[in-house]
Formats: sequence, structure tokens, C-alpha cells
Amino acid sequence: MTSLSEKKRYIILLVIVLLALFLRLYRISSLPALNADEAAIGYNAYSLLVTGKDEHGHSWPIEFQSFNDYKPGGYFYLTLPFIKTLGLSEISVRLPNIILSILSVFLIYSLTNNLFASHASKSGINIGHLAALLLAISPWHLHFSRGGWETNAATSLLLCGLVIYIKRPRFPKSVLISTIFIVASMYTYHSMRLIAPIFLTMIHFREFSLKRNVKTSLSLILITMTMIAPLLYNVFANNATSRFSGVGVFADKGPIARAEELRLQHSSTRNILNRLIHNKYIEFSLRIADNYLRHFSASFLFLEGDEIQRNKIPWMGLFYYFEIVTIGVGMISIASKNEIEPKLLFLWVLIAPLASALTFQSPHALRAENMVIPLIIISANGLYRIFFLAPIHKLAKLSFFSLALWNFLYYFHQYHFHLAKQFPFSSQYGFRELSEYIKDQENKYDRIVITTHYDQPYILTLFYLKYDPSKFQSEHTLTPRDQYGFSTVNKFGKFEFDDVRWEELKDQKGTLLVATPSEVPGGISAIKEIYFPNGNVAFKLISI
Repeated sequence: MTSLSEKKRYIILLVIVLLALFLRLYRISSLPALNADEAAIGYNAYSLLVTGKDEHGHSWPIEFQSFNDYKPGGYFYLTLPFIKTLGLSEISVRLPNIILSILSVFLIYSLTNNLFASHASKSGINIGHLAALLLAISPWHLHFSRGGWETNAATSLLLCGLVIYIKRPRFPKSVLISTIFIVASMYTYHSMRLIAPIFLTMIHFREFSLKRNVKTSLSLILITMTMIAPLLYNVFANNATSRFSGVGVFADKGPIARAEELRLQHSSTRNILNRLIHNKYIEFSLRIADNYLRHFSASFLFLEGDEIQRNKIPWMGLFYYFEIVTIGVGMISIASKNEIEPKLLFLWVLIAPLASALTFQSPHALRAENMVIPLIIISANGLYRIFFLAPIHKLAKLSFFSLALWNFLYYFHQYHFHLAKQFPFSSQYGFRELSEYIKDQENKYDRIVITTHYDQPYILTLFYLKYDPSKFQSEHTLTPRDQYGFSTVNKFGKFEFDDVRWEELKDQKGTLLVATPSEVPGGISAIKEIYFPNGNVAFKLISI
């Protein structure tokens, strides 16, 4: 029979979950605008449902070719029932991630209460409640919950696997189920292919050391390798490694140039000591170390966030200002105790940015997003000690609460009122309106030329027009791969995607030209203009 105190705890958790649900669903169809990666997930899933093949004609792939970046297929398959039921839309692409992010609020509550003593305050609040609340309102977690972001889905799967593993004394098959979820995260997002195996190794090593039955432990390892084998085959046998060759730190030639520059500053470039100190291996190692350490900077975590506009909120970091205090207090508290399991949070924090550090865009909020989970738990521990254990005057606690509330309201305001206006290029604003116009007018034209000034316009056109996948598979053409290994579609049907060269196009009768204002001469009249949320012109539509 459930006690009164247990009911109180469940009611508090339910309120937190409802808050998390509201924050993730409010204006979800319009903010942010659908980006090219989300459109790729949606259209490829739609193509699978219609034809059994992805956009490029591959049958039920593990990795989706997409823009030749070979996206992991996990999230694509998660969207299938939603697109089947709701049709191809923003919400059908985003709902799986939203559901998993809400599940994460439950999971972090459970994980936190397993790591720390679950004693509650007089109000019924325990550390798990605070972890759930902080995750529910976390700028980092919220940002990647409100879109079809594979990283957030993969983080949820990893978290689910770890929670199931911690529950193992109560569930005999929990280790196997835990392994399935952790492996699933590797099929969902690239970064997890480095992070998840570390967790799997720790789990298997612990189980091997605890099991009296060696045969059972070896069987678990064999099952794990069997689950990972198709992924490994696909990565090394196909072109999936092109993703790392495109975004990996070794694609950046800067460290090589730096080594050569430093050698030339010596009197002899052939000096052995000169070559031992100044070489590409040292420079790349320094670059990776710098990439890694910058994930722990105050600028990245609390002040400015990611350099990439798509991954950030205007004038905010990934955590609230007040969490500088709560994370600090939480770390000191955990470090000062004798318990081993809470200290594993520090290990998770150290592991989380490893994959991101190996790319040339770093620090990177998207690739290191799993870092949010251990830091939130540490922050919740600190918050609990400040409010319920520390002998602090009520006025000081009220002041701290007021700061935290202001910080949250400031974030909410920045996200919903300034994000789209301050960062109009962060997502593909204007493409939905553009596609709706094209859908009504395309029969009037023999040719429709759309600028490639914005990211991957072809996939957004396919998505919003719900273009017949079987037709697209047979008629589209690809550009050659660029220096990073990526390519894109430059033509299908009457649609062409290219830089707008006005002098070549101005006499092409029967053409609808979709250009940016800078791509056409002044004085050319447009039949329609489409605007960014900040009022600037995104597209000029010109009938030739």
C-alpha cells in the first residue's frame, strides 16, 4: 500500500513532468523552424514507408547516405510510426525526441535517488526531484529536446540503459536489457560510438568480476559484440567513415601549417630536435587537448554557449548562472564523501566531451550533449544541500530562489522572443512558406531554380512538397563531393539547386527563380518576397 509520503513524492514528480512537457511542446511546430537534418530524417522515413528505400534507393539501411554524411539510422526508424500515423510534418519528426526527453526526466529522478540517499525534506522534495526539475528546465536539454535531434535521443537511450543496470539487484535480466539500450544509442548518434563502449566496458568488467559463472559473463560479451557487429561492418565496409573525415579534427590543415611555421622559425628545419618538437602529431594532440578542455570553460557552460548559432540561445550559456554555485557545491559535497558510485558522475563528465574533442568545431554542444546528465545530477545535489541542509538564513535562500527564477524566465524570453530574430540563419526559416507558394504555382513553370545560399534546400523542398519518393529516387542527380566528403542533390524533376547567376538565368523563359536579395540586381521586381522572423528578406521570387 502506497504511503502518504510516497504519494506526495509522485505528485511532485508529476508536476515536474507536466512542466517539462509544456516547455517542450509549446509552439513546437513553428519554433525553431525545421532544419535540413530534421527534414532529411523525416523525408527518408517517409520514403521508407512509401517505397521501402531511402531517398537514394538503399533498402532499409543502418546508415542513411543523406548528404553523404551517413547519418545513424536509429532515429529515422523511431519516427516511422509517427509519420505513418500523423503524416510527414514537423511534429511527427520531433515527437519521438520529445517523448524520450520526457522519459529522461523520470530516468534522472530514478538514477539520482539511486546514487544518493533518498531522504526527503519536510516538503517531500528529495535530490531526485531537483535533478528532474533542473533537467526539465535545462537550456541545454530543452534546446535539443525541441527538434529531431538524434543526440538527445541517444542520450536518453544511454541514460535508460544505465538506470536499468543500476536496478539490476531487483531484475535478473537487467544487465542484458541495459546493454541493449546502450548499444541502441550507438545506432542513433555518431558521438555515442565512442562514449557508449566505455560504459559497456565498465559494465562488462564489473559483471565479469562479480559473476561466479564465467560462462554467463562471456555469453553477455558475445551477445554485445553480435549486436554491435552490423554497425562495425557498416562503418568500415561502406562510406560511413566519410562523416568523420568531414568533421574530424584531422580534416583541419591548420595544425600542419602551424608545425611548418614553427619549424621555419629555427635556423635549420632539418634539425632532429626541431622535428621532434614541431610536427603534426604534437600539434594535433595540442588541438585535441584544447578542444577537450574548452568544454569545461565558464564561457561555454555558463556565459556564451556554442559558437554555432543553431546550438545556442542568444546571450546565454548551456546552464543557468545560478548553477555555477550549485554545481560547485555539488562537486565539493560528492568529493568529500566516501561513497564510490556518486563519484562515477565525475568520470561521466570527463568521458562526455571525448567525441566532440576529436572534431574541428569544438567545444560543441550537440556532440557533447550527454554531458548534461551528470552535471545536472551534481547541480541537484548542490541545490539540495544549499536549500535543505546548509544553515543559511531564509532571506539568503529567498534571494537565491529569486535569482534562479529570474534566470529561468530570462531563458524562456530569450528562446521564444529573440532566438529566431537574433539568429535567423540558425534554422531554415521561410522554407515552409516558400514551399506552400511553390506547391500552388509550380504548374505555371517549366523550371524552378532555388538558391543554395541556405543549407541543403533540396531536402526541405522534398519534405514540404511531400514529393513522390519513387520519382525522386529515379530522377535526382548529385553534386561531386566537396573537400570534406559531403555532396548534395542539385536537380530533380523541374527543380534545380545552385548558386544564382543572374546573367545566365535572366533570359530563361518559364523559370521561377528563388534567390536571396544579394543574388539579383537592384530594381528587379519580385512577384513575392518571403521574410525572416526579424523582418529581413529571406527569398525574392522572380518570374522570368
